Amino acid sequence: MDVTNPSTPLVLGTDASLHTAESVAVLGTEASIAEAPRTLRVIDVSVPSALATLGSIETPGWASDV
Repeated sequence: MDVTNPSTPLVLGTDASLHTAESVAVLGTEASIAEAPRTLRVIDVSVPSALATLGSIETPGWASDV
């Protein structure tokens, strides 16, 4: 998402493998996503049109925050 102008956000890329994102934190070119029900996923967002999963792990409980 490009939210340079918050009143008109633009979708720059998508990842069909993602389910419900409960929480997202971005640091540099990596996005950490708490994905319901039980996954923490890290995605390379350096090229928004070609998002790449760097890794993921199943959490012991509901993934709700990062």
